Amino acid sequence: MRGGPAIILAAALGLCACAPKPADDGKITIRQNGGAAVGTLSQTLPEQRPAFAQMMPGGEIVTVMDMAGRGAIIKFSTHATPEAVLAYYEGLATKAGMHRTISAGRDGAYLAAYEGPPGRGGVMSLSIEKGEAANTVSLTYGPLN
Repeated sequence: MRGGPAIILAAALGLCACAPKPADDGKITIRQNGGAAVGTLSQTLPEQRPAFAQMMPGGEIVTVMDMAGRGAIIKFSTHATPEAVLAYYEGLATKAGMHRTISAGRDGAYLAAYEGPPGRGGVMSLSIEKGEAANTVSLTYGPLN
């Protein structure tokens, strides 16, 4: 295919040129089909979040996708072992009256999910990827519908 790499490079540069720029507070607004704002992307934790979705002590934020009151995805790195991360969030979930619905681990990747009581609980999932220098955690939470 002639010009394939050049076309791909031009498309990538075009995407970069029109990517949204952060506001003064460092947040990028996420819009649905270019219209209504549905959340923000930043390195700032949501001010309003459930007790079970607190940042693990010693964790360093990579990125936060705050879905404007409908939950968030918090990606962070930590030097804590995957087992310590799972134990920390298991404690928070149990204290919040949640129960574990999924737990799995294999080849350096771990997953756990929790659900609260209908009508007054929430949902939370964790994925942990073991790294050489640090582990990467994605904490996702939201309301229970």
